[in-house]
Formats: sequence, structure tokens, C-alpha cells
Amino acid sequence: MARRKPHRIRVPQVRPTRQPRSAATVRRIAEATMRLLATKDFASITVDEIVHFAKTSKGSFYFRFATKAHLLRYLAEETFTELSRESRGFFLAEETRKLTLAGFLEAFIDLVATAYAERRNLLRAFLEEARPGGDEVVVTLVRAGSAESARMLLDALWERRNEIKHPNAAVAISTTAIVLGVTLRNTFLYPEQVSTLPGITDEQLRVELKHMLWGYLHPRGARKVSRNG
Repeated sequence: MARRKPHRIRVPQVRPTRQPRSAATVRRIAEATMRLLATKDFASITVDEIVHFAKTSKGSFYFRFATKAHLLRYLAEETFTELSRESRGFFLAEETRKLTLAGFLEAFIDLVATAYAERRNLLRAFLEEARPGGDEVVVTLVRAGSAESARMLLDALWERRNEIKHPNAAVAISTTAIVLGVTLRNTFLYPEQVSTLPGITDEQLRVELKHMLWGYLHPRGARKVSRNG
């Protein structure tokens, strides 16, 4: 596996309608939507609720966003720009680059699990829209963001390949990336899928996932991952 340098994926910019708009009002609308998403899914949030919390009017909303779907496009651009910046900051940080394989697994799992939990309903809305037939702009942003994160994760694991005791490091790295991506998404974006399992909390899921992957990549390793993250 050749080592690659992470780079930023360019995606088409998404903005509200081209009519003149107040940046402050757009920000209030976005912030109001984010507040509502803390307890509700995007599909169930109404424009009336958004403008109420944003302290603006429906006319003002529609002057800036043709539909609620256009608001989702705007939120997608803002969110994935922020997530890309956070990801690059994490992967390129000197502290991260100094981490051992076990330490990196701990830090990465905690980072992604926390990001998913904090933005759960918003990210779920993006994934729903990114399904076949969904908004093509949101689809592009979701795919680009996922590809960038996967590439940086693969690079970070490859840089630590000398610590991997699996007989085929390349296969182990790809498998680990797949397991991390699917498991973190399904358990922390859709916690209802595991909520019926007895004795499993978010913290326990994080710890056990760290142990499982460390055991897979380094079956004879003596170092144990931390139980407090």
C-alpha cells in the first residue's frame, strides 16, 4: 500500500438562493435548526418552528431558502466543511502523529463517536438525503466527506504498520477501516439499533471496540487500551 498524503476534496459550494440576504439572518436560521435537531429529526421540524426559534418570519426564511431542502443543502456544506477541518486538524496534529497504534485507535474512536453523538440527527438527515434519488448536492458532500475521512484513516493506520502483527498488514488495515466506519456509524448515529442489548452503554461500546481492534491488529500485544478513553 503506497503512502498518500491527505488532501482536501473539492466539492461544489452550496449557498442559499442568489437573492441578497442577511448573513446574520441566515446564521440565526441555521442555529435555530441545529437547536431543534438536538431533540427532533430534520423531517419532523417545520419551517414555523425554525422561524420561531430564529426570531424571524416565514417570508424572511423563503427569501433566503427556496425550500427546507435548500436549508439542508446549506447545513450540509457548513457541516462537512467543519468536519473536514476537524478531521485534518486531528490527523495532522503533532500529538496525533506521535501516538502509538493503540493510542491512535483510542483517540480516533473517541473523536468520531463524540462527533456522531453531538450531530446525530443532522448527520442522519444527510445520510437519508444521500440515498439513491436524493439531493445530488448532499450526495456529493456526503460521499466526498466519507472518502476524505477514509483516506486519512487508511494513511494513519499505514504509517503505524510496523506495529501491526497481523500476517497481512494491508488486508488488516483495510478491514479495520471498514469495521470502524460501519460500527461507529451504526452504533453512534443509530443508537436505537443497539439500545435493546442488555448492559451495553456508549462508553462500553467504545472500550470494547478498542479492545477488539487492538486484539485483531496486535494479537500478542501486551499494551492494553485505556478503559476511560
